[in-house]
Amino acid sequence: MTKSMTLSDFIVKEPYILLDGAMGTQLEAEGLIMGGQNCVTHPDTVLSVHRRYAGIGCHVLTSNTLTMNRLYMETHGVDADVPLIAQPNAGKPRLAGGRTVFDMDPGAFAEGILECMEAGATMVGGCCGTTSEHIRRVAVLIESGGKGSPSS
Repeated sequence: MTKSMTLSDFIVKEPYILLDGAMGTQLEAEGLIMGGQNCVTHPDTVLSVHRRYAGIGCHVLTSNTLTMNRLYMETHGVDADVPLIAQPNAGKPRLAGGRTVFDMDPGAFAEGILECMEAGATMVGGCCGTTSEHIRRVAVLIESGGKGSPSS
């Protein structure tokens, strides 16, 4: 029998929580257009991406969270005491052949996440341009209590 717990209990119990990576980037790699409509029009593809992230140890799977951030919450009157969450892009975007490309390698990405953790972020993951490998490197950091090598 599996014992369940609330997200609040989990947040209190775990020093770091690993979020998934770039859902839109992964869906685009599957030939889909980025956006929330994919949850309805291509649920099997969305589930496949989520399963890959779950398979590498992500604690929380997110989707379509592009505007739910502290600035949006403050400017729209949403008052909530929320943990510091960091889900950066895999570098600065650039256009190449009509596509948006993110060039940051997984090791450098994990080093940046480590800085976020040291600054107080307790929920970490990735956004645009991140892959399963980017998130796996972050998982190594979390498993080591923030002391692992991001390049391993």
